[in-house]
Amino acid sequence: MLSRLLETIADMDNPEGIPLCVVVIENGPVAPARDVVASFRNRLDIRYFREKRTGLVHARNAAIERSLETGAEWIGFLDDDERVSPVWLRAMCEAMERFPAARAFAGPVRLHNPAGATRWFPPPKKFNIRTGQPLWDITTGNLLLKRELLDRDGLGMRFDMAYNLSGGEDTDLALRLRRAGVKILWVQDARCDEDILPKNAGFRAKTALSIHYMHNFGRVNIRLYGAVSGRLLNAFLVVKWTFHAIAYLLAGGISGIFSRQKGQALIARGIQRACMGIGHFRSLYRGLDSHYVTVDGH
Repeated sequence: MLSRLLETIADMDNPEGIPLCVVVIENGPVAPARDVVASFRNRLDIRYFREKRTGLVHARNAAIERSLETGAEWIGFLDDDERVSPVWLRAMCEAMERFPAARAFAGPVRLHNPAGATRWFPPPKKFNIRTGQPLWDITTGNLLLKRELLDRDGLGMRFDMAYNLSGGEDTDLALRLRRAGVKILWVQDARCDEDILPKNAGFRAKTALSIHYMHNFGRVNIRLYGAVSGRLLNAFLVVKWTFHAIAYLLAGGISGIFSRQKGQALIARGIQRACMGIGHFRSLYRGLDSHYVTVDGH
């Protein structure tokens, strides 16, 4: 997967005069990516580092430190299971020119299900947001931050070690940026694509992952807003998502009598809202888990 990502980076339509340095952080006890990186040295200014301490936050914070060493004014985050659009960097640079006061940008990650994937969790359709619109519910799979947000002489932002093995570190960072007054602006054309692995495309896997993500979201609320206020917020979200789930399931059951496709779409939304409610409910009494204790690399 890393090779595919680097191939798309090497083939990008880069604006003239914009230097690009790629920093690869390999996480875990083994190092299969070293040879992959070496094969791109004649096509990219690329640097390889190994972070032996297992965990998402160890890897992401190592990426920040190594990227700051390059002297870059902007630092982007991509995941190794993605492919970048040929115009990704050009779109980001155009957004910088259009919004010169901005310090953070994010773009869409379009998910692609494999054949045989469950029909109840279709890929999200978050692709018609206008460029320049502020958002906070972003991931580090397609994020660009100005150096001053990460430099120790600036805000010195880092991913929180509390989420090292659980995930949720990107949501936490986005919310802390928002609290610091930093707007993350959307860049519609800076797209990445990600293929869902078959093992993660079934109903059981999708359900478990959806609950897990919302559980993390709930724990982020508790950590940021305090034990009482955070839990009150999560309790409200449990009620909200439960109500939405019931409404969608009922509407889907009725609509399915007349249109199978429309009924199925509404029921799918109901299932997704139910998972969101379950995840937030779990966050009321259960701490963060160790979902990423095993490195799942390719």
